[in-house]
Amino acid sequence: MMRVAALMTVAGLLQPAHGPYDGITNARTGVSCCSGEDCAPYPDEMVKETAAGFSLADGKFVARKDAQPSFDKRFHRCDNRYTGGVRCFLFPSQSM
Repeated sequence: MMRVAALMTVAGLLQPAHGPYDGITNARTGVSCCSGEDCAPYPDEMVKETAAGFSLADGKFVARKDAQPSFDKRFHRCDNRYTGGVRCFLFPSQSM
């Protein structure tokens, strides 16, 4: 019994932490942005901002209504690892 409890404790410690992205959801769909594995800061120089939204360096576009203010005044991008699409995009709150 003790061995099972110890293994469960170790398994819990090995799960990845969500970090600063924990609890953040897609602004339009409400779907979780996921974990630090799928989300990362996105360099300012790779974003062209317009009134309509954000053009990203890889050709993807995120409409402003699908983005949300970031928690640290930086851009952040969360990708869907299965579809390759942008799951969540966070922008500096001082943007437009």
